[in-house]
Amino acid sequence: MNKTLVDPGKLERFDFGDAHPFKVYRLALTMDLLGAYGLLDRPDVRRMDLREASEQEALSFHSPGYLESLRLASSGMWVPNQFSHGLGTTDNPVFPDVFEWAMLVAGGSIDGAASLCEGSGRAFNPAGGLHHAMPSRASGFCHINDGVLAIERLCRAGKRVG
Repeated sequence: MNKTLVDPGKLERFDFGDAHPFKVYRLALTMDLLGAYGLLDRPDVRRMDLREASEQEALSFHSPGYLESLRLASSGMWVPNQFSHGLGTTDNPVFPDVFEWAMLVAGGSIDGAASLCEGSGRAFNPAGGLHHAMPSRASGFCHINDGVLAIERLCRAGKRVG
């Protein structure tokens, strides 16, 4: 049975900040541990690079106004309504390129779901599972709800998600 591993390497340059409990370097530690157990070199494991989710994919759950606020905040602009979108809080800080971070995580989960639709027996995105984001609001360290976007991909392929 083939397995898909979404490689979180492109995320190493991001940082939620020193005081934030989400530490991106843990993704590299996870990959190191998988390598130490020989799981990265198995012939039945296919590694997949991250890609950013498209605007269209993100809009299937998130509101246009929220995505625009996240994009503007990501570029360093102060957005008047960022707090109403849960951005700039202690849980969901705004940091350089946070929009890219969130869209990379989401793209990895969507592609992991697509690999399941194509016959992969399992898929794992070590950076994924950021399921607290709401349609118009970041929450619980989650800026984009990659879980919902992955489930939508599975449902479009006629898969049952329970």
